[in-house]
Amino acid sequence: MLEALVFIIFIVAIKFLITKFLRKKYNIIIYPNSDRHINNTHKLGERVLISIAITLLILSYFFVYLIIGIAFIALILLLFQAYMEYKYEQEEKEYILTILDTITYLIVIIGAPILYFT
Repeated sequence: MLEALVFIIFIVAIKFLITKFLRKKYNIIIYPNSDRHINNTHKLGERVLISIAITLLILSYFFVYLIIGIAFIALILLLFQAYMEYKYEQEEKEYILTILDTITYLIVIIGAPILYFT
């Protein structure tokens, strides 16, 4: 248990340092509202994915393995966010940080259970 927690803290600290470096290197500004939608397609797609995740969360009460589906939907949500930022706001380079968030999420979602259950 402690190993998994230390692993998560370590990965998040590394992500924080890389984020600060990338913000300086590419001059990426910090938005006060991080929950912004680029257009209506982005808003609709995000709402559909969140609705699927909530449905899977409710169904995971009955079927234990649907928890994996929630993690998968969260991954798709991050990838969708990165795609929309890349396609419509490429000059702001915010998609680089979203891809970093996706990679961090993948490392934590794969590594933490391995450390926890071994």
